[in-house]
Amino acid sequence: LVEAILEQGGRRFGKALARAAKAGVLRHAPVEFVAPFLAFHVLFNGRPLAHWFGQEHASRLSNTELAWLKAQQAAWLSVWEVLAVEPGRSLRLRDLLTSEVRDVLESGASQTLVSRYAILARVVDYEGLSLLCGTHPRPLPPREAAEVVGRAPESLRRAGTDAVSRLREEKMGRALI
Repeated sequence: LVEAILEQGGRRFGKALARAAKAGVLRHAPVEFVAPFLAFHVLFNGRPLAHWFGQEHASRLSNTELAWLKAQQAAWLSVWEVLAVEPGRSLRLRDLLTSEVRDVLESGASQTLVSRYAILARVVDYEGLSLLCGTHPRPLPPREAAEVVGRAPESLRRAGTDAVSRLREEKMGRALI
């Protein structure tokens, strides 16, 4: 899906997409991490590429594909602390900025991550499952994770703020990256 969104985005926004991919912190991040961020968080004419993809392809997508697209659009990039690991199967994660907790099906990362470490990632909730879709390859030990969270804009940490909506914003994602 991300590949299809980026292909259409390249046709529609060409040089603007190329500039966005190379701008600031994104130029140093690995493509498997940057691609979902570009598809779902970076705005082109006021909307993410996924929005434009959905508009153009809605009539050709199955209900399952539309639901997956919607689930991806609802996800946000944040710092997720590993609470528990079932190697080869799953992770229990807590978002250090929203306090949301997810049990994530993940065979690869669950073989290398350990409790108390954190990852910068997007967790997508789909049909009762939670999956990692866009994870920075370098996990953070507890002290470094606390430093990233401490540098997050104060508006994310204020009571009554809709942190999830703010974390979906391109600006917040770039700040965390």
